[in-house]
Amino acid sequence: MNEATLNTIIGRSVRRLGYTYHKMSDESSDQKPFDGFGVLNNKPLYVESKLIKKGMYSFNFNKIEGHQYENLKNITDSLDLEIPDKFYTLYAIGFFKPRDFFRILFFNHKTIEYLKLKGKESILKKELEDYINRGLFLEICYEKVHFGNKEKRIQYVNGLEKIDEVII
Repeated sequence: MNEATLNTIIGRSVRRLGYTYHKMSDESSDQKPFDGFGVLNNKPLYVESKLIKKGMYSFNFNKIEGHQYENLKNITDSLDLEIPDKFYTLYAIGFFKPRDFFRILFFNHKTIEYLKLKGKESILKKELEDYINRGLFLEICYEKVHFGNKEKRIQYVNGLEKIDEVII
């Protein structure tokens, strides 16, 4: 499991709902401005995906590269002038523990920016657990899909259409 896989799962889930999503190529040597973009719930969507493996641990903001933060900030600032509250600039933080759980918390860029301006360098494990206890997450689920004679399990974000209810 890696961040590229998490981004693929997000894209697949957006497309399952009938919207578009484009994953930035991992093959280029150029810096990607963020991981993916598209439309969700008829709103522009921009996503930077991060994965924390082996359980629930704090999320340190140094995992967000400077250019990723700046690109989402610029998009947020620009769209806020044109279509306030009608777009998504999100950090999708996946927490994965094999054979136990795989869930995603979605943080609005404005939330991360606010926390950083307050001098915070991370979101602590106890804060993340509080978000989980309050139901502010979505689970990654599996679905069996048949391709001719073969059966394959694919992953998707369950309940993504309700993202507005879980964005932090």
